[in-house]
Amino acid sequence: MRRFTALRTTLTERSHEAYQRIVRNRQLAEEIGALRSDARALEEMARTRLGVVGRDEVVLVFPEEDSTPR
Repeated sequence: MRRFTALRTTLTERSHEAYQRIVRNRQLAEEIGALRSDARALEEMARTRLGVVGRDEVVLVFPEEDSTPR
């Protein structure tokens, strides 16, 4: 009986992992589709993930505040 319970638990965990992968794959497929068809989506990704800026833009970088007590 223990072996059956262990196998059932493993099956449940793996099924959950497979479902999460399916959901993630769908999200990625939608993102790829948007990047292929929407210039704004492509620009947004370039800006947020790659740090791309336009020729006439100025980037200001502010250091993060140290939140530890002194």
